[in-house]
Order: sequence, then C-alpha cells, then structure tokens
Amino acid sequence: MRCFRLILFVFILAYYLTSCDVPGQIKLVNQSGSTAYYKYIVVDESGQTDTVDIELLGIKGENTATLFLGFGHRWYENQIMDYVNSIERIELRTVNDTTVLNDKKKMYDLFQDHRKGVFKRTVKIKLK
Repeated sequence: MRCFRLILFVFILAYYLTSCDVPGQIKLVNQSGSTAYYKYIVVDESGQTDTVDIELLGIKGENTATLFLGFGHRWYENQIMDYVNSIERIELRTVNDTTVLNDKKKMYDLFQDHRKGVFKRTVKIKLK
C-alpha cells in the first residue's frame, strides 16, 4: 500500500509539473462595504479591443471574484510583462476611491507586488 501511494504521488507530481497550462488567478477582494468595480481593456494581436468589467457587490464581509488565466507553472516577470502588454488600461473603483492605471510599469508593479502562494500563481487585489 505504501509503495502504491508513493507511485501515485510521483505520478501526480509528474503530471502537474509537465502540464502546459497551469491555472493562475487574479483574485479580487471587495472590502469597501459597497459595490466595487474592476475593469480592464485588453488588446489582442490583431489590434481588437475587449473590455472586461467586473462588479463586486457590497455584501457584508468579503466579496470576491476570480479571473483564471493560463501562464505556465509560475508567473515569471516576462509572463507578467506579456500579460501587461496586452492590457491598455486597468480601473479600480469603489465609493471611496478610483484608481486608473495606464502606465505599463505601474500595471506590472501591481501584479508583481501582489503575487501570493507557493508558486506565485495568485495575484490578490484588495479593493477598499
């Protein structure tokens, strides 16, 4: 039985490490007590823009939303930069504050500085 568990563990670990698109996530946490918004505009390779506008309701306690992305085993600096280069603008809005990021360096710093977890696959952004 012990040998079976070891083989199963090795198999799962090998499968995990060889998979090509490990899900990463941007976790948005609304701590403002009222409705908050996370909006970003993405430009694809052909130059077409797409706007994603996420509304986080002001439910008592924490209200969260999660965006799932695929970027390999870790979110390395060059992968963050590739993602940031596809974004034209990020807007974070609450009743208390509005932050608009147009600068690629500031966007990069936002994602780089808020990485969490063992493999740095989660970016946690708190809206207050």
